[in-house]
Amino acid sequence: MAEMRAYGRPNVERARNEIRNTLLDLCELGKDARREMQIRTVQHPLGHGVIAKDPGTALGVMYVQNYPFNTEGGSRPKLVLKASDGFWYEFYKQEMYNLWSLGVEWSCTEAAT
Repeated sequence: MAEMRAYGRPNVERARNEIRNTLLDLCELGKDARREMQIRTVQHPLGHGVIAKDPGTALGVMYVQNYPFNTEGGSRPKLVLKASDGFWYEFYKQEMYNLWSLGVEWSCTEAAT
């Protein structure tokens, strides 16, 4: 379903490989992480992606990238939100937590085999 969002010719196998390679890259990064890193996957199509730093604190920051449906021009809009921004920061933070709670932990050990 996620591959159908992309503009151009959908290729499910290409998308599957890209996702798996990204997960393996995250596993490699996790080996060098100074703190614990957790990876979870969901079985829901995502309307956007979020990268967050300290989301539960007053210094929290989020980068939100929209995933458009079959629209030329790529991901727009892209937002940087701070905890001090209020409503929209809280909106995306809550959705991020909701998805996280439904996620299944990705095992880097099992992925390597």
